[in-house]
Amino acid sequence: MPTIDDILNTGKLTSCATFLLDAETRGDKDAALKKIISARGDVPVIILINDSTIRELLMRMGLEKDTKGFGSIYVIDCYTTYTLGSQVVLPEELNDFSENIVMIKNPGDFTFMLIETMRIMKHIDKPFIFIMDNLSSMLITSSARDVYSFLHVLRGKVSAHGGTSIWFVNESMHEEKDVNAIKNLVDLSINLSKLNGKSKISKKGQ
Repeated sequence: MPTIDDILNTGKLTSCATFLLDAETRGDKDAALKKIISARGDVPVIILINDSTIRELLMRMGLEKDTKGFGSIYVIDCYTTYTLGSQVVLPEELNDFSENIVMIKNPGDFTFMLIETMRIMKHIDKPFIFIMDNLSSMLITSSARDVYSFLHVLRGKVSAHGGTSIWFVNESMHEEKDVNAIKNLVDLSINLSKLNGKSKISKKGQ
């Protein structure tokens, strides 16, 4: 049985697997995200965000003071333009990486998300990580059926290109049937809240 460090140390992740990380607090999620980014080495990352601005994402990843590592990070931003308007200006420290960032105005435009994910994957010629941050926001703004359909297709596309998927969610915010449906799409479901110093990990379908 893998430990939480096995999962978050991206060098130990099994390529093409899909993980669901249940983060009950923002602190749990941010700690896990920072761990993934710091442990990834030169592994490319695609991150889809829908609950923080691009500037906030920099801080959450621990890259606000040193953006050199952003060169192999690709962001599909479904939040900044939606909340702040179309006249969004990228943080100055990201000017050299503007081609790595795409802004989506509608957080429910799953077709555009898939198109952009596939476009980015064409430029990646080695194993990579896809991070969904986060499913809870998606389940609030869109129907559970639409989200499930999107994830089903997305998982297949990412896996086919050699990617490992990590999806964040706060299970306590949603109906059990909706969470269980999503769990049927993943290989491991992990509760990040510590229980006697360990995280609760369950296999697919549990």
